[in-house]
Amino acid sequence: MYSHSNSGIDPTMLTSTHVETDANQQQENLEEIENLNQIKKEFDDSQLVTNFDLNLANLVQRRCYVFEDQIMKYEKILEKNPTCVEALIEKAKNLVSLQKIEEALECCNQAISIDGSFTQAYFEKAKILCKQQKIEDAIKAYEAILSKNSKNNDAIQELSQLQNQIQQISKALKYYDQLLAFDRKNKFIYVEKAKLLQKQNKFELALKCCDQLLSFDPYEKYAYLQKALLFSQINEPQSAIECYKKVIEIDSTNKYAYLAKVKLLIELKNYEKALKCCDKILNFEPKEIYAQIQKARTLEFLQRYDQAVKCWDEIITQEQNKAEPSVEKARVLVKQNKIKEAVKCLDIILSNNKANRDVNVQKAQILMQQGLLEQAVQCCQQILSQDSGSERAWHYCGQAFKFLNQLNDALKCYEEILKTNSNDWYSQYQVKEIKEQIKKQRLVKND
Repeated sequence: MYSHSNSGIDPTMLTSTHVETDANQQQENLEEIENLNQIKKEFDDSQLVTNFDLNLANLVQRRCYVFEDQIMKYEKILEKNPTCVEALIEKAKNLVSLQKIEEALECCNQAISIDGSFTQAYFEKAKILCKQQKIEDAIKAYEAILSKNSKNNDAIQELSQLQNQIQQISKALKYYDQLLAFDRKNKFIYVEKAKLLQKQNKFELALKCCDQLLSFDPYEKYAYLQKALLFSQINEPQSAIECYKKVIEIDSTNKYAYLAKVKLLIELKNYEKALKCCDKILNFEPKEIYAQIQKARTLEFLQRYDQAVKCWDEIITQEQNKAEPSVEKARVLVKQNKIKEAVKCLDIILSNNKANRDVNVQKAQILMQQGLLEQAVQCCQQILSQDSGSERAWHYCGQAFKFLNQLNDALKCYEEILKTNSNDWYSQYQVKEIKEQIKKQRLVKND
């Protein structure tokens, strides 16, 4: 089944109300510095450097100089006042921007040794440790903050997220409960807590958590999205659909809610409603590829093959570098018994990439069904020239050779499958049967 790689939507991202911080800017700086390094490498290899590259290089260099200037400024402050913890932390931030992580960490440790109650030093240290993937050490830094101030919400929130990251769910839940004790209307925490309860398969508690949020904000779409995911997991698709309806009432262009609803409607075989949902998405986002794919599939389920083919044609136009839509179109054409059109559709792809495995497999399957065995073998050989371990190609080859009475070749195909999958019962059966046929043919020939 074809699914567009860019259309996979992570529900956990859509149920988060987290606001991005200036970390985005730091990431942008690092990416530009990386670009600069690449430009320098290209410059060494070739004198052909575009004006754009040079401008980018100059921009990043200016940013680097800004960070270096800031570091020098804070170093001058520290010369006059070596115990200025604020200057140490600001210096650390600029060092991080220049990817001088160890030096930045040393600044934080200095600040903590000077003033153990300066919480910003612990926060900055924890961030750096997270960058180094030293999660346990980062947790200790946040716990140090709480040992001095047990009601520091920022530290509690960071701790809960890190505990979640390392699958310490019970500890993370404890920290979320602490946050809710301080702030009973923290919407983000209710949703995050529900996610953790979901991981523990405590679905009733997770649903209750969402309902608590909705009790003081009945228009919080993230609570309904989370409830829908929970209902889907406990196999209550109709309840999940009702939640997605609520999301759509609140946010009429919420693509994820529509797409998730379509998926559930198809599972329930309610194809007409699924089709209407797809059309609603395409009304406000005409090129939404996943909606187009779902519409094509739904039309196929409804046996409206001409319309399904038309949908696949639109997808092919949009996804010109992908073979999968053509494979899907060919499959629908075969259902209409339009074999020549199906083969032609696949040949267009093969004209640019003769060894495309999926296309050759589909073509081989069609040719096998039509009794065009020698052509089917040619398709499989194209696959095997690129992927000698393709069980499906060896299987089709084996079948074709067997029908063509080329038993030795057929035997070789099934033996190739057993080399990598010795427990394949079908291939085992074929090897046994073909060997018996070869033996009988030899006896007849000798007589």
